[in-house]
Amino acid sequence: MVVFPERYWDKVKNEVFLLSDSEERDTRFSSVSNSQNNYRLSYLAFVAFALAYFWIYLPQGFSPLDDAYLSALGQRISGGEKMYVDFYYLRTPLSPWIQSLWIDILGSHYTHLVSRIIWAIQLCATIVIASLIYRRWLSAIALAIVLCATLVYSSLLFAFPWYTYDGMFFTALFASFIFQKRMFVAGVFAGLAFLSKQGFVALIPLYFALSFLETRSAGDSVARWWKNTLVTSSGALVVALVAVLALDASLPMICNNIFVLPKAINDLPLSFLLYQDLPETFLNVWPYAIPLLIIVALPLRVRWKTIALSLWLVFSWTAMTELAATLPQALTLVTFVSVGYFFFSNLRDIRGLTPEAPARQLLKFSALALVVLYVAGFNYNGWVFSYIGGVISLPALALWFSAGGQKVRISNAGVIGFSVLALSLALVVHHDFPYKGMARAELNVPFATPALSGLFADSTTVEEIDGLVSSVQRRTNPEDYVLAFPDPASLSFIANRRAWGPIQWYYEREFDSAMAQESVRLLSESPPALIVLNDPEYIPETPRFDTLYQAIYDNFELVDTVGPFHILMPRCSEESLQIDQ
Repeated sequence: MVVFPERYWDKVKNEVFLLSDSEERDTRFSSVSNSQNNYRLSYLAFVAFALAYFWIYLPQGFSPLDDAYLSALGQRISGGEKMYVDFYYLRTPLSPWIQSLWIDILGSHYTHLVSRIIWAIQLCATIVIASLIYRRWLSAIALAIVLCATLVYSSLLFAFPWYTYDGMFFTALFASFIFQKRMFVAGVFAGLAFLSKQGFVALIPLYFALSFLETRSAGDSVARWWKNTLVTSSGALVVALVAVLALDASLPMICNNIFVLPKAINDLPLSFLLYQDLPETFLNVWPYAIPLLIIVALPLRVRWKTIALSLWLVFSWTAMTELAATLPQALTLVTFVSVGYFFFSNLRDIRGLTPEAPARQLLKFSALALVVLYVAGFNYNGWVFSYIGGVISLPALALWFSAGGQKVRISNAGVIGFSVLALSLALVVHHDFPYKGMARAELNVPFATPALSGLFADSTTVEEIDGLVSSVQRRTNPEDYVLAFPDPASLSFIANRRAWGPIQWYYEREFDSAMAQESVRLLSESPPALIVLNDPEYIPETPRFDTLYQAIYDNFELVDTVGPFHILMPRCSEESLQIDQ
């Protein structure tokens, strides 16, 4: 048996785990000294975890609601249609552009599984880019666990290309270049984040507002702050200007889609543009969030906070019947309040410190976490989807949780403990509650539809989607226009047909009465070759839907039914005439 000298284990503990609380190695807010080789091991471990995680979960499940929605929009652009002119899109244009680019490059090989693989690579890249900022405070093993926890938490619900993930990717690059003091380049990426989703327009003003507080608290001159703000903003403005010039649409048309319609359709006040959520969300989340807030904020040693958090999870598990729905919102609220508390409470301790001081660097990272958490939830659902901002905010919460209070040093042991708990809980939630699907054990039937090749779902979903696509393809040609009302919005993509009309997805928060009337007019002037009605019994009873529903049944006739889908064709079509006879 080989016995290593005690100094060997001290070296391992200090250089790899860095769990020592000695005054020399772990002063308050200090960056740890770690080798690049150790960080390489952290990233290799993260890649191995990501491969295993996505190998299990990525091919599972399919939702006709959100899945492949952006791909269907990209297909329209690749087919020659103009965004904001030929069809409405109530967001900024970059995400559909990205999808159209992939379709142009890969053609028929761009299946939905391929789009998920690209999404997974993008998410991992986002997490790694963000980690370049905060890894300075972590040991190698702590970094690896934080990366894995962040991956699972930030992919709890969606597992396909989405505009918020595109925005987060560019936000991570914005943050990285902010810390490198390359302000114009940072502004360019902030502009690209805004082009992914309009909520990211707040990225620069909110970050620099918090940065101003930090600058004044440290006693610095505001001249450099003004310069950084203006240079960063100029980079974003250049990107926005290029995008406007690239769009073949008028400026009023662009602004109407991006800023006017989202507010007007939902009959919400101007504050909707600042905070997009409903009051009941907070009421539902607070019972779960308050205990977590207390545990995170208490100035206790990390081991006691970890024990308290574990006991809360164990004893409240049976009562948390809606854990899957509340976990993202609760942890988001805890992160926002906790990181905000530590940011503002530590401002008074940085006076006289240089901008490169670890304390100020950590406060800058916390400011980014607060802003990212906010902008990630923009567009209708506020906190519900803010968990995607976890790529930056979850590591920030882990750092502050491990601090144990305002005056306690950051501990890698605390970061590891918190991250292991977050990872475990996120894995349980993700495994038991797949997005819009059945239990994991039932997601084992492969799709026959070529666009969904390689994906697995429950037998009912596979039978319905495959049957729908087969019926549509038998009755139409690839150049024919088809309409899905109100969904699946992905029908044109998965059936390889052209999408009809100015509205891709008849989601009640995405169109108003005027847009419905426009569709009714077009139904009579240039009707689609085929219409798919998704379970007419469950179409909302509102004037918008009633008007369209009546126009469809006045001019189209039922020719087939596949599960909940009713397939209709124009009354003058050959098949409908055969049915009449």
